[in-house]
Amino acid sequence: MKVTILGTGSPEGHPIILHPDDYVEGDESRLRPGLLIEDNDIVLFDINPDIRLQLLKLRIKSLNAIFVTHQHFDHLWGIGDLSQLTWLGKINFTIYTNNDTKNYINKYFPWINLNFEIFEYDKTYVFRNFTVTPKKAMYSIKFDTAVFETKIGSKNILYAPDFKGFMDEKYIKDYDFAVIDGAYYFGKYIEDDDHLGGKDLEKLINKTSAKINYLIGVSPYWYRQLSSELLTKLPTNILLPKDFEQIKI
Repeated sequence: MKVTILGTGSPEGHPIILHPDDYVEGDESRLRPGLLIEDNDIVLFDINPDIRLQLLKLRIKSLNAIFVTHQHFDHLWGIGDLSQLTWLGKINFTIYTNNDTKNYINKYFPWINLNFEIFEYDKTYVFRNFTVTPKKAMYSIKFDTAVFETKIGSKNILYAPDFKGFMDEKYIKDYDFAVIDGAYYFGKYIEDDDHLGGKDLEKLINKTSAKINYLIGVSPYWYRQLSSELLTKLPTNILLPKDFEQIKI
């Protein structure tokens, strides 16, 4: 069993395209977010624009399912690379989305011919050695967004890359690991209403009671500090992972 955090960056990724030198010195490159579970079944969470690079690097040769959180480009727009598999006749996986994301794909990617299924919130999808349950999150007022709870044996993992709260807090429980939106943990560098930051984010992280929290969406570039410097400001149960970091189950 392998659980890999594919990417840890904010939407633009770092370094930013056409600005290869304009970021904090050191190994601070960041790909866009995603999570991969490799076992008897292989399940991918989100289809970011770097997905081709990520799956090739890990030498992934098949998928059983993909779960998409929402329609923003840094979580979906790698779908064009996957759609090219139709030329090879190798579409044997299902892409699970909410209704809003599927409507978006129908409108803006009508040429994509993949296997889709609308997932049901709070329904548990069973694979051979783990389960996946979509939960509805508060995020954009324009469309639905999901977070995903995965149970592997006795371990619970929360994948919540973009959110500002949970629709139903009664499902929040003790997680062993949370891969969680930390874009503004160290303060907001732009104004938007879709992400929690600072004390509000700390409070929500404490509610999940996760033993280990992996903050993703954090770009040291915006704070002009190295990850190692930012890490010193975090509690011991909150980490700043690197791309392709494995969660030790």
